[in-house]
Amino acid sequence: MSKIFMTLIGVFLCTSLTQAQSTSQVADTLELEPVIVTASKIPLSARETTKPVLVISREEIERSAGRDIAQVLNAQSGIIINNAFGNPSSNKSVFLQGASAQYTLILIDGIAINDPSGGGGAFDIRQLPLSNVERIEVVKGSQSTLYGTDAIAGVINIITKSNAADTYNVAGTASYGSFNSFQGTLGVSGTLNEVFGYNVQYSRESSDGISEAEDRNNTGGFDDDGFSQDAFLVKFNIKPVKGLTISPFLNYSFIDGEFDADAFTDGTNTFDLSFFNPGSQFTYVQNKLRITGGYQYTRDESNFLGAFGPFRSEGRFHNADVYGTYIVHQNVQVLGGLNYQSNVIPDQASSQIFSPYATVFVRDLNGLNAEIGYRLNSHTEYGNNSTFSFSPSYNITNQVKVLASISTGFKAPTVNELFGPFGANVDLDPQESVSFDIGIETNFLNGAITTEVHYFNRQIDDLILFSFADGFQNVGEQDDQGIEIATNWIINKFVSIGLNYNYLDGEITTPAPLGGSFRRNNLLRRPEHRIGGNIKVNATDDLFFSLQGAFSDERQDNFFDPVTFAASEVTLDSFTIFNFYGEYRVPGGNLTIFTDIKNLFDADYTEVFGFNTIGIAAKGGVRFNIN
Repeated sequence: MSKIFMTLIGVFLCTSLTQAQSTSQVADTLELEPVIVTASKIPLSARETTKPVLVISREEIERSAGRDIAQVLNAQSGIIINNAFGNPSSNKSVFLQGASAQYTLILIDGIAINDPSGGGGAFDIRQLPLSNVERIEVVKGSQSTLYGTDAIAGVINIITKSNAADTYNVAGTASYGSFNSFQGTLGVSGTLNEVFGYNVQYSRESSDGISEAEDRNNTGGFDDDGFSQDAFLVKFNIKPVKGLTISPFLNYSFIDGEFDADAFTDGTNTFDLSFFNPGSQFTYVQNKLRITGGYQYTRDESNFLGAFGPFRSEGRFHNADVYGTYIVHQNVQVLGGLNYQSNVIPDQASSQIFSPYATVFVRDLNGLNAEIGYRLNSHTEYGNNSTFSFSPSYNITNQVKVLASISTGFKAPTVNELFGPFGANVDLDPQESVSFDIGIETNFLNGAITTEVHYFNRQIDDLILFSFADGFQNVGEQDDQGIEIATNWIINKFVSIGLNYNYLDGEITTPAPLGGSFRRNNLLRRPEHRIGGNIKVNATDDLFFSLQGAFSDERQDNFFDPVTFAASEVTLDSFTIFNFYGEYRVPGGNLTIFTDIKNLFDADYTEVFGFNTIGIAAKGGVRFNIN
């Protein structure tokens, strides 16, 4: 198997070099490198970053009209969103570099969010509509030193839309498609006197959906499970004095929908979810000093009504983070910060974490960039633990960069695990990890051809696992490793192509019933091999279309029979799907007509055993912009 990996790496690198030598200049001007903030909490160019970073641009998001955040993320190298193409109302799980959803931290505008009432504290990304998103930055590998608990596999920073530069700008979309699906958005934003910026967004989405459960016996009696969502974003930028920006905000989402009883089992169950997220951020810049801070409050409420009666849960999360950066030397910056987090389940219990942290960043020292950091965490229940990170990168030339990192991470036990009604254990320790990765990134022809090869290895100790006999206990070890290869080629101003390959391997070690230990592969619903690609064509200045495809290898899943309650392991077949998107900008530039077709060739496949995925599904609509 290792020979296959080395051959693939060689093919990708040699292809890039060959293309660089043989391809003529593709364009007079290419896009400038984006400024990336998430990786170090310091604004950096892609060339200066020391960690693997993936950026989903505003243009890519606009050209994903008709899709949601889960489907956009699922198209990226190293990310699998389980059930991304299941029933629109179904829950989605984020697998970043193969890790379970609880090990990926979600940020909104750089501030961590959490749902104490959810499984493992993981945030439900269904609650964030894509229409409110400006861009997304994904940083892979442990980021606990900068962001604290849950960032063992990495962080996904969802950056919301900000105010337009003009006095006012009105923008929106309206689309309709398969399953009686409708999506509409309307936003107003602008800047007044360069002192006050505003942005107000509203979105509405609804769909009749499909039957969530698969009708294994083809009875034809399973009903469709629909949903609707209303979401608001209100965001201001206020600059009262030179160098100071204050940004209060509010995110709100309400979803109600239907779900089935179980795998292969129809039902008439209903649910609703509400997400309330107010807060404020500030940035102060003066000469060599930059101070950034923010506080946000998150309240997640859910209500389920099924065969066993009503069930309600609520989680509240407070997060305050303040940090400052200072330029000690033209090549050296230091960062120091304080972070406070509180997880609360009303009428049940709460836990808090207080964390000071610091990093030193060496910037462009004869091609060398490096970051070293340390974080101390004080938890109200288990006491203290700490994390560190060291991530150097070296620009061998302007076209070739090598990078590596070694870091530790942690995930604090959730309130449910510590104090909940089922198997609680107040003596739980945090789950702790050690991660190592190494990679090479190349670019040629002013960035027209880029190639990345990354290897990662992650070990998580003191896993928190549940059993009916013992409740929650710290037992076992998780070992994951993988290779990610991605290349993009802007052939000319009309055509670009992208290709990526992911290899993933993971095992869990747990105590055996009669002593010793038991080791097995446990990466359920995550393929060992995955290949993705896309072709983008700008046929004219106003006409664009793209074709995106992905192949997923066989995967394992667990099936719990809803009648006998017996557990069995099943194999999900490999599959390939293609998605098409096209748009035409009407002359004048204020109106764009688009179409989106998912599963273009109507592939029959399964993401979760016993549950449906959508067949071919089309949506068409318009996007407009007035200023």
